[in-house]
Amino acid sequence: SFFRCGVIETSSCSNFLVVYLLYMQQWIWAGLLVNLGIILDCSDGEMARYYKSKEKEPKERHYGAYLDEVLGTIGFTSIIFFAGYFMGHLWIGFFAMFGLFMVLVTSLIADKEFPNKKEIAKKFEEGIFGNLKGRVGFPCAAQRLLVSTAVIFSSHIVLLIFGILCHLFYLLKFWVYKNY
Repeated sequence: SFFRCGVIETSSCSNFLVVYLLYMQQWIWAGLLVNLGIILDCSDGEMARYYKSKEKEPKERHYGAYLDEVLGTIGFTSIIFFAGYFMGHLWIGFFAMFGLFMVLVTSLIADKEFPNKKEIAKKFEEGIFGNLKGRVGFPCAAQRLLVSTAVIFSSHIVLLIFGILCHLFYLLKFWVYKNY
């Protein structure tokens, strides 16, 4: 949300600035800003809560969080697509962007369709790791690290690896929910 609870949505602005930097072939600055985006995403929410959320109704706070999530998703997937495009590999940008889109969609739908999602994940993780504490996931920080590496080095291969990991992750989720 550009004015979530009255505070400018910095992470969304930074995502669209990254796309501009990609267009200008400023790979290192764009890659650094991709990583900075995760810090900005956390900090703008905290600022909104600190300065304005106390006076807002719960409905308005939820709308701000919703808009933040939507704009962040659009911005980050745009970075992925345009990184591939400006590297000269449109299909890799599309492939990686679609993989992340599927990760996000399958996660949202799993939240709705599998109320015991956490128990399913725990059972799956125990089957793989036994008594070791492990997590199977593809967290935002890992996603941003891979994409920023691809951008900084202008590497379509790293972007392709990111796309492959995204596709493997949502396919793994399909298998886990079918079998557990």
